Amino acid sequence: MASASKTDKKAAMKILQAADAGDLRSLKTAAKKLGKGRRIAQAIANVRYGSRDGLGVLHIAAAKGRTEICQYLIEELGFDSNLVPDNGKTPIFHATYGGHINTVRYLLDHGANPNVRDKDGFTPLHSAVIEGYAEILDLLLSRGGPIEARNIAGTPLILAACKADDSCMKVLLDHNADPNQVSDGFFTPLFIAVINDSTKCVEVLLKAGADVNKVPLLELAFDSAKMLDYLLEAGADPNIPNDYGRLPIEIAAVRGKREVVEKLYPLTSPIPIVSDWSIYGLFRHVESPIYQVEEELQSKKRLDRLKRKADSALS
Repeated sequence: MASASKTDKKAAMKILQAADAGDLRSLKTAAKKLGKGRRIAQAIANVRYGSRDGLGVLHIAAAKGRTEICQYLIEELGFDSNLVPDNGKTPIFHATYGGHINTVRYLLDHGANPNVRDKDGFTPLHSAVIEGYAEILDLLLSRGGPIEARNIAGTPLILAACKADDSCMKVLLDHNADPNQVSDGFFTPLFIAVINDSTKCVEVLLKAGADVNKVPLLELAFDSAKMLDYLLEAGADPNIPNDYGRLPIEIAAVRGKREVVEKLYPLTSPIPIVSDWSIYGLFRHVESPIYQVEEELQSKKRLDRLKRKADSALS
């Protein structure tokens, strides 16, 4: 907090408190005292919460949805609606996190950039998805927010899938987000939705044109009979192997999922190396010493692949 005396510190604190409370009169009074009757805009601009480069008065007002305070700072004092603190989160981030759609709209109307990124690569769209504010997300997208913006968490659609938020997901898809986008080589929104056992998200994605066979999905639904049935009805092909050449029915047998095996058996073409193509014969096949050795080797390959992906993401 930039101040030179105990009186200045009190005045600066009153400015921050007034911005937080939406008390414009108190803010003006404290600013006049801090500015000694002049340079009011500079006096307010010098006030920071936490550190010299920390949140300013406009950020705090935006975070609390104090649109009148934002209006005074921007229109009367000439503050930049894209003021950047040390964490890179401009006022529109804070208004979005707080769920204050009217303040978000005001900031956008007065030059706030919906494409801005913080120091971690997050955009206001990511923030809206994180908090589950579908209406704000729709507003940001209508003003040109970057629908395919990527960071360590993925795109907004990938993030919505991770949170199993079908409302935000629908908004993104209505604005033409790609339902088949891929993150880290094999994570599609549909893949994540199945992992989360969210039939609502799966339904929204399939209606938007998500490819149920873009990546293997059936093995992700072995613990949910409802999800497995839903995927099969949607056209998931049990004859498509995963990256390691294993069919869903083999994986189910290895995991001891007899009910899943029984469901997949009539839908799966015979596996040539299984001499006795029956449910009993399949279980006997995956329990054989040779298959066990092969499965151990495949497991090591999977772990190595995941490690390489993790190392790549952290580098």
